[in-house]
Amino acid sequence: MFSPPRHNGVDASNRREALTRLSEQLEKPPRHVALSLMGKIGAASLAFFLVILIWSFLPLIRNGWRIDPVDLVFLVGMVVVALPTVLKMTARSMWQHELLKSGACSVGSVVFEQKTGGGLLKRTRIVFEFPVGGHKPMTGQGSDWTKSYKMNTPVLVFYDPSDISKYVAICSTAWRVRTALRVLVEP
Repeated sequence: MFSPPRHNGVDASNRREALTRLSEQLEKPPRHVALSLMGKIGAASLAFFLVILIWSFLPLIRNGWRIDPVDLVFLVGMVVVALPTVLKMTARSMWQHELLKSGACSVGSVVFEQKTGGGLLKRTRIVFEFPVGGHKPMTGQGSDWTKSYKMNTPVLVFYDPSDISKYVAICSTAWRVRTALRVLVEP
């Protein structure tokens, strides 16, 4: 596994070299991709949500489509608010999986980092630049789940070469890429 990024220039350049070698190793898709622990917890939460949603439909079926007003409010809230949110998160996770599995790989650099929220909702947003072929660097953004990326820290980015607007930094996804020797878990 990789060690956390250091704040001096020597360790950052060593990390960039290691990530460059790793990106060369990962150039040939398909790659083996697996869920991280947090991703597995999220998938279990999704399964639990679906069970609750199905359970909320049972009074409708049992009572001949007559329902108590409190149950109706709960059911409408689940279908109108929670279901679209879960579907959006699932779709994002699936395209991230595809990018990690078969997208191009590039070593970028964090150009901006900002901590947002507080308490349990505290997170780090990063903006990074990464080279795309012979073109000028592409700018992307995401959340740093590891909370260890600072300015000028190298970051591994996967993107779709046919549509460079689709990208994901390795620290912004619940998926992890497995290489022959190690699991790529940033940091």
